Amino acid sequence: MAEWNPDEAINWLRKKGLKPRQNIQYSVSFDVPALGKEPKQIAIPPKRSKIVTAYVNKYSITDVPFPVISGITKKEEYLKGSYGKNGNPGIAGSVARNPSLDPKHHDVLRVELANENSLAALFNWYSGNITDAEIITPKSPDASIYETAEEPELIKVSTQEEPLPLSMQKDYISSDIVDIINRNPESTTKEQLIQARLGQGKFRKNVIETWGLGECCAVTGISITPVLIASHIIPWRESDDVQRLNGTNGILLCSHLDKLFDQYLISFDTEGNLISSNRLSDHEWDQLNTIGIHKSLRLNTENLSIEDAREIAINLNEHQAKLKYNI
Repeated sequence: MAEWNPDEAINWLRKKGLKPRQNIQYSVSFDVPALGKEPKQIAIPPKRSKIVTAYVNKYSITDVPFPVISGITKKEEYLKGSYGKNGNPGIAGSVARNPSLDPKHHDVLRVELANENSLAALFNWYSGNITDAEIITPKSPDASIYETAEEPELIKVSTQEEPLPLSMQKDYISSDIVDIINRNPESTTKEQLIQARLGQGKFRKNVIETWGLGECCAVTGISITPVLIASHIIPWRESDDVQRLNGTNGILLCSHLDKLFDQYLISFDTEGNLISSNRLSDHEWDQLNTIGIHKSLRLNTENLSIEDAREIAINLNEHQAKLKYNI
């Protein structure tokens, strides 16, 4: 078997029927086509080193964020809006010439690929053949998530009757699930924590029971189940296993409010009034107003018990501490 190197990776992509978009000294890039959508590119520097490096957009053709994939190491992330020398700090111009790999306009990743299997897995995700209900993880809990020569094993996270929430797009969710799988031997505990990480399952039920509003958004009152997400107040990664399932550490929100809350663009004070980050401009608020998000919105706290309201206020104070705001 030939040594795994950039030329082998480039040849593998050619065999998939992809034609080079550009083939110059510093990178070979390919269009990954998508039915009815603009293609996205993958670029491989042919002479960087013996290590196979690839540049990809952070989101696949079907807008699924980069998951944890065995055999793939994420080395660098270039966030959308990066400007610097030549407008592309740290990324070659030959890479940034590809429309989906220009960090001025997109989140871009540089990853290292351990073997042909890892490139195959990357291609499957990037081309939309791996859904956001799947993560790729080693077969052995003790194995490194980056070092395996075996064909990666797909582990499906069951969503049962509930749809996979949009919160799956939050960074690190896949790696958190791998951590849950590896460190929790009890299947019941494992399942509860996985579902809680996805903003559903027992955690979602606990949040609904705590707030006493039924299954509806605690701000807008909307009861369209597929767009409701049980959002953690204290972030998952900063919570212990009790907090991760505790209903007082969550708010059931519409997906657009969940995104704003999760990114610390909005929060709520102890009386339930919306607080805006000063990172949101007046123009951006004008845009939010067109979809019914106003600074006058507030949490419906009328059915909270005194004890639960106190716990939620404590958690919200911690959330607010990370938000620079103008009331």
